[in-house]
Amino acid sequence: MDLFVILIIILLFLFNLWQNRWVYTQPFNANIAQFRFEHSQYNPSKQLFILQDWELYPLAGYNYLKTWQLNKINPEHPPLGKYLFGLSILLFGNPAILQIFFGAGVLILLYTLAVKFLQNKLLASLVIFLFSLEGVFVDQFSLSLLDLVHLFFLLCLAFAVLQKKSFLAALSLGLFAAAKAPMPAVAASLAILIHSISTPRQPGYRQTSSPQLRGGGFQWLKINLIALFVFFLTYLPFILKNGLPAFLRLIKMAAKIHLSHVPEYPVGSVFGVLFGNFWRTWWNPENLFWPVEGWSLLWPLLGVSFLLSPFIFWRYQKKLRGFSFIYFFSWLYFIFIASRLFFPGYLLILLPFLYLIAFKTIALVAEDKWCAPDAQNL
Repeated sequence: MDLFVILIIILLFLFNLWQNRWVYTQPFNANIAQFRFEHSQYNPSKQLFILQDWELYPLAGYNYLKTWQLNKINPEHPPLGKYLFGLSILLFGNPAILQIFFGAGVLILLYTLAVKFLQNKLLASLVIFLFSLEGVFVDQFSLSLLDLVHLFFLLCLAFAVLQKKSFLAALSLGLFAAAKAPMPAVAASLAILIHSISTPRQPGYRQTSSPQLRGGGFQWLKINLIALFVFFLTYLPFILKNGLPAFLRLIKMAAKIHLSHVPEYPVGSVFGVLFGNFWRTWWNPENLFWPVEGWSLLWPLLGVSFLLSPFIFWRYQKKLRGFSFIYFFSWLYFIFIASRLFFPGYLLILLPFLYLIAFKTIALVAEDKWCAPDAQNL
């Protein structure tokens, strides 16, 4: 790895550790957290506080590891990310310390992907530099949210797919689904299928028993079955303690909570967030548009590049078919967040792919521009 990238990671961590030192040194108090939960919007008859998600998830994870009762707090999200916050509390007395390790993992994995995808260490370093400055990424270091863990397992999945490692892909897909929400994992699963079918086989290819991701629906089915097993494995302690019927009731409860979300919400809010720095809300008719915290002037440029990416992929398909997972996941996930209840935080797992696609577009167009005259002179 480039020394430049290592320095970026070190400096970023030191900066965030200093800026958020009060977050990392403040011990988690289970009694206070439980009191705030019991007097929050989750118990309207006794509500005194508005409990934020970064307060809820550590409490949920701590209680999960103490009681394995996943149906008491935040049953609508899978438990893996909250387990990890609970483990961080048990090990360090603080949930936010977990984010430091996953933040490092995200930057390392993104750099590895960028080098393989862009085939240029300088461009890969620039991707890391720009992404490490993104406000929505930096904020994750001080907030105990699930998005950073979610992104880490997504990048693990992308790495496994591009490296043709089927077992690692299956494991990562299951962990990605269990970290925050299963639906983005459905988009990832479909992207794996398209990638495995569209990626050309290498010359001299022979069927072997080595753990490599190969084309075809059968391999995709195996990956999904293993991923599904991994996903349900995160619920195993709850099942062993409470039984299968209780688990089925838990799944039903989670589905009801998701279905009870605002029935009428503005479709396509992601476009306003990307291009105009405004988020169209639904709960306050007098103040419908909110500025987006962490918005960057680069976002409209990334958005334009992304909207052009289907044409770029079609134009350079011979060069890009081996990386079709990056493109198809991005498109499918974007359609998903554009057609449902949307929060700006949902963009975190998309932003690394937007940077990769933008820089790849620039590299391909520049290569055409500079190489075309040479080709004509031959």
